[in-house]
This record gives sequence, C-alpha cells and structure tokens, in this order.
Amino acid sequence: MTDQKGGFVQREERIDYVVSIDVEGEDRFFTGFAGQVRNISRGGLFIATQSHPPIGTKLMVSFTVPGMARSVTANVEVRWVRAKAHGEMAAGVGVRFLDLPPEAEAAVNRFIRKHSGTEILHPDPDD
Repeated sequence: MTDQKGGFVQREERIDYVVSIDVEGEDRFFTGFAGQVRNISRGGLFIATQSHPPIGTKLMVSFTVPGMARSVTANVEVRWVRAKAHGEMAAGVGVRFLDLPPEAEAAVNRFIRKHSGTEILHPDPDD
C-alpha cells in the first residue's frame, strides 16, 4: 500500500477491535470528530468515520486499550484516507501513532500477541 505521496506504507499485523474514539484536530482548520476504531496494530489504528482530514493531518485521539483501566490519549498522523465505503470496508482514515504512552504501547502489544490470528469484534472485558 502506498500513501498519497507514493511512499510505501508498512502494514503491521492488524487485529479487529471495535471501540468508540474521540478525535480532536491540532489546528483551527480541522476541529475534530467522533468515530469508531475498527482495527489496531502496533503502529496505529483504522478509524471508521465520514470525516476525512487530509493526509498528514496531526490529531489527538482518546480511546480505550484492552488491559488498561482508563482511556489513552495519543497524538496520531493521518496516513491514508478511504473517502467512500467499498463493500464491507468502511469509509475512514488510517492513522499512525506518534507518541503512544509506554503503558498503552505495552497493552496494545499484549492484546495483539494474545489475539494474533483471531477475529475480535468487541473487546474482552478481561483483556
């Protein structure tokens, strides 16, 4: 997969994970939106939404990570945009983590190791 500038976008293993997310823009041109995380990887998230900030936009997101008692806030960057749904693939944006807190990064890594090769539609409350 390539981004808008033709650069290679590395795809890490993604685990299906559905949870609400709040998104805020970093500047006055993009104020923010609510969406739904559809999958998670060590490098980022896919956020299903009808809002489509441009590639390169920096955002602040807040969402829950399996294995953590409180939600995580992290800065992300939009890497790609799917403006329209295609079959079962929802419209939305792919974002990469810029500064995932260490405890959240560890929780994401544990979740991915635990569920590698399985389909997770909703988080397990015990994760």
